Amino acid sequence: MLEIDFKPPLLSIDPLANAAASVFQISIDGFHDLMTGSVKVTRDDKAAIVDWRFESPEWARAIPLQTNISYEGDGHARIELRKAQER
Repeated sequence: MLEIDFKPPLLSIDPLANAAASVFQISIDGFHDLMTGSVKVTRDDKAAIVDWRFESPEWARAIPLQTNISYEGDGHARIELRKAQER
């Protein structure tokens, strides 16, 4: 089982808010806190963008990820995960 724990929990982004932030721990089965880091969630008119920055393990620090969640009119969502561009 894959578990991602966000503190504070990620909630729906308020229409007036530009961004939300949280820290996370990723666990798989009985292996807790295999990966830790922070996320920043931003949105535009058509998508929510989640920028993932890893703190541990050390090798993951060099590989920031970005999730793009776009919502389609039929109630479906498209989720893309890719390496984030360096800022």
